[in-house]
Amino acid sequence: MSGELYTPASGAILGAIGTDIRREAYAFDGDARAASARLAILNAPFDDANALPRAQRDIRAFYGEVTAPVMTSLEVTLAGRQDRYTGFGNTFNPKLSFRFPPIAQLLLRGFVQQRFSRAVVQPVVQRRHRVAVRRPGARP
Repeated sequence: MSGELYTPASGAILGAIGTDIRREAYAFDGDARAASARLAILNAPFDDANALPRAQRDIRAFYGEVTAPVMTSLEVTLAGRQDRYTGFGNTFNPKLSFRFPPIAQLLLRGFVQQRFSRAVVQPVVQRRHRVAVRRPGARP
């Protein structure tokens, strides 16, 4: 949802809010190739021993943004996003940006933000295992 919040003399203050609700599901049945046709990688997240029959998580997010003219030629935007992942926790990611045309032929833009990085399943699984690689038929 978005729209005009207020109109002072310097220009309209605009705002937007939104939400995101979803469920992600994962499954890994192991390596479909014959064991003799692949390297033996022991305790790797993608090894047959680490197959995930089904994993899922729910994600709920809320985000908002406000854009305001500070002067007739300087516009500032403040935005933020809050995400909640089941089994992982919360993240909040703010952003501050500006738009400034000092002359008609030049437009300056800039921003500062915290990088958004969603939680992924594989690195969480990888931290639990030590990975060793050996060729089939080689001695351990």
